[in-house]
Amino acid sequence: MTIIDRIENDTAVCETDEGFVNIPISDFSYTPVEGDVLLLNPGTGKYEKDEQATASRKSAAANRLRGLFGRKKK
Repeated sequence: MTIIDRIENDTAVCETDEGFVNIPISDFSYTPVEGDVLLLNPGTGKYEKDEQATASRKSAAANRLRGLFGRKKK
């Protein structure tokens, strides 16, 4: 799994199972943001956002934060 950790200038710093890699923004088929889970499209050679995996991770993170602060979901 490849996840965008942060954007620095024209590079996405991404976390993989093997460590961190830098991917040029020009290698994306969309405008990437922190936290996106990536898929490489073999046909285009461009990275795309895995919508389902990204939404799942963001939901899990929000639930953990709510648990820390004792807030219930509205």
